[in-house]
Amino acid sequence: MPSLIQNHRKQEAITRLKRAYTIINQAKNVSTIDNGEYYLWDNTLSAEQYLKKYWIPYFKGAKICMDYDDCGYNSHQPWKVPTGNYSEFSYTFRIPFITEDGILYSVSLGNTVNSDIGKKLILIDINGPQRPNESGKDFFFFLRTDEGKIMPYGYDKSSEEIDTDCISGSKEFCAAKIIKDSWTIKKDYPW
Repeated sequence: MPSLIQNHRKQEAITRLKRAYTIINQAKNVSTIDNGEYYLWDNTLSAEQYLKKYWIPYFKGAKICMDYDDCGYNSHQPWKVPTGNYSEFSYTFRIPFITEDGILYSVSLGNTVNSDIGKKLILIDINGPQRPNESGKDFFFFLRTDEGKIMPYGYDKSSEEIDTDCISGSKEFCAAKIIKDSWTIKKDYPW
């Protein structure tokens, strides 16, 4: 019985991850029709203004979360991430929003972030405040590319680099591993 429950949870995670990935790409595509290519979007806006102009109108039932409890989380550091990076709920350059289907998205605003990755980062919690809130299980990392696409973080790395990071590293490349493995969670996946 525990094996059946575990397999069901894995399949549910894949389904929700695929849905979130599709939805955010569709939202970005429609927003670029209305607002031009994303690399031309106004990064001088506050994070809240940026979300309201370029992202929120393109998600069904989206609600901005100015603080963690606005979206049902119990802590300002709700996510278990091995390196501790990106475990904070929000920053001045990244304010999350949650959609009516319970998926939380956190899109970085590029103008105030020092690292190149940080400027392009998108964090997705596929089941919102529900547990386990753990990197690689229900919390995943994506990037906006210079070409205007949204890709899993690590998409440009070798299979070995993706596997190493997801299995025994920071777990930031786990969405890339699931997608690389044809949208499956294989036996070597750190579930």
